[in-house]
Parts: sequence; C-alpha cells; structure tokens
Amino acid sequence: MRLLGECVHDGGYNVTSEILSFLSPAHLPVQITPTRWTRDPESLIKFMRDRFERSQEQTQEERAASHVTINHLCLDNKRLLEKIRDLEPDADY
Repeated sequence: MRLLGECVHDGGYNVTSEILSFLSPAHLPVQITPTRWTRDPESLIKFMRDRFERSQEQTQEERAASHVTINHLCLDNKRLLEKIRDLEPDADY
C-alpha cells in the first residue's frame, strides 16, 4: 500500500489525486463536480440560460453589423456605377 506522501507529480506531491483515488470506489471513475452545482442546480440552469441569451444577442448584433456593412457596400457600388455611366462617352459621339 502506498502512503499519501509517496505520490510525486512534477517534483511535488499530488495530494488531490491520492485523496480522490482513496475515496472513490475501485469500479467507478472519479467525477469532480463543482460544489455550487451540486448544492444549487438552479444556479447552473440560470447560468447556462444567461450564457445562451448572451450568445443569441451577440449573434443578432453581428448580423445587424453585417447588414450595415452590406448596405454600405451596395451604396458604394451604386455610386461607382453612376460614376462609370457619367464617364462613359455617349453612344452618339
């Protein structure tokens, strides 16, 4: 049997790994869950909803910005076409 202090990782003791291995059943994987999630699942649900809503808002802002860019490009294109028409010689000439 290994003692707790015998587990060395990167030149130091990996105490957390040893404790988890000792406390976990041999046939089950070690699962680490933040304590705030285990105590308050509603806060995790709220956190995930808020994150989703922020991503939706960001997507909408990006779409709006791309529409503005497209509109500017269309206006620039129209101005350039008008300039080309103005600079082209008349067909009668």
